[in-house]
Amino acid sequence: MSTSVSRQISSANDEEEENFLHIYKLVVGIGTEAVRDTFDRLFLPISLVATLKKEEMNIRKLGKKKRLTAKQIDILFPSSGTTSSKLYDISMMVCLIRNLVPVSRPINGFDTLPLTTETSMEADLARIKYYRNEVAHADSDKITTIDFQTKWQDLVGAIIRRGGTKYKNVCDELEQEKLSKNCITDLRQQIAKLQEETRDSIQQLRQDTDNKIETEAGKTDEMLQDTKTEIIVKLEELEGQEIKLVTNMTKIDITQQKLKERVLGLEGAKIESNKRLLEVKMEQDSLRSKLDESKILNLDVGIKIKEIKTDQQELQKQIGILHAKQYMAAESDITGREEVRGIKAEIKEDKKHIISKLERLELEQEDPVPRNIREQIKMRIDEWKIKDIKFICTRAYEDVLAKTKSNSCVAVTGGSGSGKSAIVRHISLLLFAESGFDIMIVSSPMELQNYYKPGRKTLFVLEDACGKFTANKRQIDDWIAMTDVLNQVMADDLCKILLTCRLQVYKDAKFSALKAFEKCECNITSDELCLTMEEKKKFLKTYLNLENLEVDIVSSKNDMFPLLCELYLTENEDVDIEKYFNAPYNFYKKELEALRINGKYKLCALCLCIMFNNQMTEGYFIRLTKEFRKIVKNTCEYCGLSRDTSAIRLKDELDTLDKTYISKHDRVYKVYHEKVFDFMAYYFGEMMTQCFIDHADSAFLRERFLWEKAIDSDEHLHVIENIVSLKGEFLHSYIDRMILDWSNGKVSDVFYNINMRSASFRYEFLKGLDGIGETQATKLSNMKDVFRDDFASGNTPLIISCVDGYVDLLNWLLEHKANINERRKDGSSALYMACQKNYGDVVNILLQNNAEVNLCTEEGVSPLGVACFFNSNLQIIRGLLKKNAEVNKYIFKENNMTPLFMACQNNFTSAVEILLKHGADPDICLHDGMSVLLYACQNKSTEIVSLLIQYEANPNSEMRDGDTPLFAASRMGLRDITEILLENGADVYKCLHSEESIEKSLEETESFENEKQAWFNDVKYFASDTTAAYIENKSVDYVFSVFAGSSPLHVACFMGHIEICRMLTGKLSSVNIRKEDGTTPLFYACELGHLAIVRVLLEKGANPKIQREDLSSPLTIADVNGHTNVLSLLTKY
Repeated sequence: MSTSVSRQISSANDEEEENFLHIYKLVVGIGTEAVRDTFDRLFLPISLVATLKKEEMNIRKLGKKKRLTAKQIDILFPSSGTTSSKLYDISMMVCLIRNLVPVSRPINGFDTLPLTTETSMEADLARIKYYRNEVAHADSDKITTIDFQTKWQDLVGAIIRRGGTKYKNVCDELEQEKLSKNCITDLRQQIAKLQEETRDSIQQLRQDTDNKIETEAGKTDEMLQDTKTEIIVKLEELEGQEIKLVTNMTKIDITQQKLKERVLGLEGAKIESNKRLLEVKMEQDSLRSKLDESKILNLDVGIKIKEIKTDQQELQKQIGILHAKQYMAAESDITGREEVRGIKAEIKEDKKHIISKLERLELEQEDPVPRNIREQIKMRIDEWKIKDIKFICTRAYEDVLAKTKSNSCVAVTGGSGSGKSAIVRHISLLLFAESGFDIMIVSSPMELQNYYKPGRKTLFVLEDACGKFTANKRQIDDWIAMTDVLNQVMADDLCKILLTCRLQVYKDAKFSALKAFEKCECNITSDELCLTMEEKKKFLKTYLNLENLEVDIVSSKNDMFPLLCELYLTENEDVDIEKYFNAPYNFYKKELEALRINGKYKLCALCLCIMFNNQMTEGYFIRLTKEFRKIVKNTCEYCGLSRDTSAIRLKDELDTLDKTYISKHDRVYKVYHEKVFDFMAYYFGEMMTQCFIDHADSAFLRERFLWEKAIDSDEHLHVIENIVSLKGEFLHSYIDRMILDWSNGKVSDVFYNINMRSASFRYEFLKGLDGIGETQATKLSNMKDVFRDDFASGNTPLIISCVDGYVDLLNWLLEHKANINERRKDGSSALYMACQKNYGDVVNILLQNNAEVNLCTEEGVSPLGVACFFNSNLQIIRGLLKKNAEVNKYIFKENNMTPLFMACQNNFTSAVEILLKHGADPDICLHDGMSVLLYACQNKSTEIVSLLIQYEANPNSEMRDGDTPLFAASRMGLRDITEILLENGADVYKCLHSEESIEKSLEETESFENEKQAWFNDVKYFASDTTAAYIENKSVDYVFSVFAGSSPLHVACFMGHIEICRMLTGKLSSVNIRKEDGTTPLFYACELGHLAIVRVLLEKGANPKIQREDLSSPLTIADVNGHTNVLSLLTKY
């Protein structure tokens, strides 16, 4: 946009005043509309009233905090009529957006003018609001021409980015507009009114503040007087305590003597511990021996296979002997024949047995799942079967079962304790029994990748996907990074994925990045699938042996009803069943409170189990490390026990709780159910906050504690049930613990901490780092995660900050010399992750600090490639190319894929154009021959096809099966693309390869049946209604035989695409193209009854009497299929 101002103003003062008025019109008029466009996209007008009603409590809090005026609150919630965004001004809309929508804070906040390099939505809103306030608070009504040009450019850029290009002409017209005297007068009056309203608001705010100060001052005086009285009382108490202190000192002297005696006893215990250590070492030696035996066993398997092969050779000899005996038997009597038959039957049975044994052993060797994992899965499935005995069929189960049979991936969602796992496990057992699915229990994408075998009927079961309590950002990122593996498994017709996910995790905004898991959801707690009254009665009868129960218990909605039925202890006569079902947390709280009085040892044991995040093992009680003993002492003290309480005593208490609160499995103590764990985690976390901050597992602290200010500011986190509110008094010790964990290498637990989502918390976190020295700061900045053992092992603070777009943390780390090009185990760098996550501002910072643009992951994925694949952010792509990113560098080593291919794959036209302009080669193909042009055709992207042709892409590139761009466009009925290809030299005679040739071209891991099914699916998706209906009674083999060896015209005639047929016949010298068996395009048109296509072919010289190898002709084909109208037309030729 030009910044010149074409106005004829008589004086410099008049020009400067007109500059001011133009800025006013721009920001208050056009700027308000642009902000409103953004607001309406975030708060849809059709549901605005409902959204405001839902957020009314939060909005009125904004009023109390003076962020909204009373007048603005009245506009939002009018006493009569309805509200609309058309009534809101800029400050009001920006306030609602920043407080009700999860947005990122501009670098310098919302109340200052953003940097010119900041072009995010948040920055533009802050920019427009800033200029609006500048006009409203202006001391002068004049702006110099230089200032005017700068502000005008800044404002117009923000308006166009937020409202779209439709505002460009409006802004240009306003810039050129000459203001009349009447217009200037009106504008002055408007500005005066705006400034007066602003002054009134400020005056009201000052008045409110003065009143509040006066009130608080009165309260402070009263508090001081009360405090004075308390101090006097306290002094008197201290005098009494001084006397007691002298007495206690005497007792301490006696206690010290006893301690000395006890130390001598501990020396003896130390000797016993050394003996135990020796025993443990002996056990280790024994285990190593067993491991060696296992290796020998594996060698034995190979020997057995050799023995079986020897048996087979011996079998061949016996068969030869049999043949000789048969010859002799032919010359002997019937008895000889019977002997031969008996020997033959024995040998046949032996052969069958040997082959079966050989196949079983070979299958074990080919199994991608290690034997020990197989055994563990079998044990878990056996446990499922035991619990499944009491399974109750519900409408939710029926829905999940139906969707599992018809979908490759089903997500079963609901609250904890709602029965998600029971349904998934029952369906898994059912599919195993009825359909032969191999059940594979996985917990990570790496396990999915390692245990997946193409062509094997497998049901992958994933429980508590991406978090058991809150959305685990780290796990979500892991699944996103393995999207290609996930897609490969889901594309395999023999595989299914069945997962459970807590509803609060599934609804988290970060989870939405996992599109594969969102394709088919079954929310079993929804109104459509939740338990009916009859179903609840079945649960009560099955688990409680109760038939008549209070109606309100059965009728009230309780998502965790199945769990409560399972946990209910019928032998406990004191349980108030109504309170138990209607207020389970209060019930368990009461139980724990009772333990504080009469069961402190059990309470302390449970507390330890929670503190270790449900992963308390027997090993802790055997090793009794210094750190563990310290945790036990402090926990005992908090629970009201002596610090000298034996850890073994607490272990014994845990054992007594097995099968009630605790479930012990493989020497690991766990709370019986995750929902009960949630209750207890909240109870102990609130009761013993400091103890948990000091000693709890870092993963527990990461997701179970939320700063109270973050709860007020984050809409989603506010609704998380049973999360511990971190009070301000504990904030500094919590941050100190995080820094300690960071220094110990727990990088992921620190930087994926749920509180890091809050900009305010990150500010406090960075303040907590002020006290460390430069050497320590540099060491922390370059710390690698040493606790992860998956593909993201070696994660760094810098990489995770880029994953989440935390610019404030990023700047601190770079300032303290973080290695910008450090990579984690899978090769991902900070720049790569920022490109994948589409953080343009982060990418800019990294590039300015000389990040290496061509660092690839272990799979060969470059930052440019991932930018083109996930988001195609043109700003990021241009920035990378400006830094000489390699445009033809493959992004996947396995298949030769390039950034151009990925941009094309997702129809990112602008990205394709930029890449081509920077030298991207359009003729680089995948290893199976797939070209960018062919993929663009299959994606139906006419624009990209035109661009590729413009840059001289080969229109006749072919895949290993012979598929070409023209063949694809012809079968899919893509008229415009077909026309472009024909005009640019596409070969109309190129045919798909033969069936035998296609089968030979497949890789060992690829299924020929899957290949044929893919062609069959093409007919269902792209053919005319007539053809689609015709193949319903045809086999996959029949459809594949049609495609194999066909030309583009053959397939267009079969699919029923009349326009494509006309274009192709116009380029052919003869339409009588014959396949190997003599079939011409006319045969398929006659078989399907495509009368219009038959007419086109005949007019172009098609021979209706031509015969193929089976001696049939188009005439006989039309007659056999009952197409009399076609037959009549053929006879005329």
